[in-house]
Amino acid sequence: MRRPGPRSRRLTRKTAEPAPDIDRIFDEGIEVDRAFDRAIHDALLQHKRAGNPVPVLRKGKVVWIPASKIRP
Repeated sequence: MRRPGPRSRRLTRKTAEPAPDIDRIFDEGIEVDRAFDRAIHDALLQHKRAGNPVPVLRKGKVVWIPASKIRP
């Protein structure tokens, strides 16, 4: 395995913003919820564009939603 060269070390030394307080993020849950919603939206959009149906759970049963009916 190659060792990182001086250029990659120089790029990683940049001063970045302080790391977010992960405990606070999980306690509040707002950022997690937003990321989750964005991921669902992106996945539904990909399925719709590809023409693939999506399974959902309704009244305890799996129902397949055709791509034409997906609302991202």
